[in-house]
Amino acid sequence: DAALSDEIKRRLQFDYAERYGDTHLPQKTTVTKAAEAYDDRDWSVPSAGNFDGERAAAIDTAYHLMMEHIDFDIPFDAAWERLCRAYPKESALCKREEIAAAAACVRALSDGWKLYREKEFIVSENGLLIQGIVDLLLVRGNEAIVLDYKTTRAENLLRGEYIFQTGFYA
Repeated sequence: DAALSDEIKRRLQFDYAERYGDTHLPQKTTVTKAAEAYDDRDWSVPSAGNFDGERAAAIDTAYHLMMEHIDFDIPFDAAWERLCRAYPKESALCKREEIAAAAACVRALSDGWKLYREKEFIVSENGLLIQGIVDLLLVRGNEAIVLDYKTTRAENLLRGEYIFQTGFYA
């Protein structure tokens, strides 16, 4: 049927931008990108020390990797040894005592809780899909604690983008 064929073609060739204007709005983004858009101030202080941005990013990634893979169920010395063998380049970028302190905090906080690492999520906010990954999710019954690893200075955690980001975990 020619009429049906024409109608199908018309519907498949619909140009949203032509009819409604080009909005340039994304349909999906990440929590980090949404947070950066929310707080557009320049916060470009390297978070892991006075290094160039690329080195700071490598250090941030190394710390995150160590926390992502550390075994909280064994003594720290054994866990650190495993991490150093598995990730020698990355562990060399981290301060052992800082990883030990963070691991001790997680151990103390997580006693009696079920741990989920790198838990993906997607939420819809005003028609925009926002995806992210929770670094560590602790669950006990109907209670949950979300841990988001950061290597920035403590005073920077009150920045708008971090507050905005953590709102998606609620």
